[in-house]
Amino acid sequence: MRSFSFGMIIGPTKDILPQGGRKCHPRILHFSIRAARTAALLLALCLAAGSAGAVHAAAEEETAWSAADSTASSAETQTTGSTVSSAESQSAAAGDIPLPEVVTAEPAEPPEEDIIEDAEPPIEVDWDEMKALNPDIIGYLHVDGMPVISYPILYSGDDEYYLHRDVNGEELYAGSIFLEALNSPDFADPNCLIYGHNMADGSKFGSLKFMDSQEKYDANPYFWILTPRGNYRYKIFSMFRTPATSDVYLVYSWHGSSFLAWEKMWRESSDVKTDVPLTAQDRTVCLTTCTSDENVRFVVFGKCVSSKKPVHTRTIADGPSLQDSSPSLPE
Repeated sequence: MRSFSFGMIIGPTKDILPQGGRKCHPRILHFSIRAARTAALLLALCLAAGSAGAVHAAAEEETAWSAADSTASSAETQTTGSTVSSAESQSAAAGDIPLPEVVTAEPAEPPEEDIIEDAEPPIEVDWDEMKALNPDIIGYLHVDGMPVISYPILYSGDDEYYLHRDVNGEELYAGSIFLEALNSPDFADPNCLIYGHNMADGSKFGSLKFMDSQEKYDANPYFWILTPRGNYRYKIFSMFRTPATSDVYLVYSWHGSSFLAWEKMWRESSDVKTDVPLTAQDRTVCLTTCTSDENVRFVVFGKCVSSKKPVHTRTIADGPSLQDSSPSLPE
């Protein structure tokens, strides 16, 4: 049974093509859910222990300061003149300890209001025909602003399988468009990674880089993922070049504040100006391909803006249910 990510899994990338190949593909380290769950438990225990220690230390410090204040007050009311000078001398000898500084927490940013932008998909897909062609076809990607990018999305649970195989499973250097192995094939994860080669003839994701223009973005900032269970419209909120070892290739299993901060970080990194609001419950997709620099990738992020969102269709036998109500891990 393949492992799903728990919390977030960091994925360094490397070139897995032959030495002379111009295309490259990000890889992700696989961790077992049991190991991740154990790590999360240890983290929670450490956090709890740290919090308890801090509270105990704070209580002891408060008691000490109360006692000191009481003693000082008593001495002040019972002594004058030289007695006061003596107390001051003793205080100076002992060394004055400054009162702890009170730090006021920064007010939290108000949540951004989500958006719904429903529309009819620009194409139709015959799913009976697609499934007859290859059961590994789980969706269909269509980019409105770059309609040459219009391909089936495949999923095998193995990032190398469709790297150099076509939609029929036959060997082909250009490969196919496929979903990251750690993602759930229903597109319901907080963030999904979809890979495609940067082909010189513009096929696959060879035209993705041409979207990096404010004019093109403003004209049509949407792409679609069509599936047998529903059609989902995504609005692009960021596009940029990033190192192959970037945190872009983290895979989140749960929604929450860490995921939201991660989203906002990439929105701020965008080459084009976007005003798409982001929330902790977003479902996002990252389209990613290589560039002429083997150490750099080009990525396009979009969030689902359809009123109907992807939902998980299965659970893991030896792990928690992959449902939207699953609690977030400790941050």
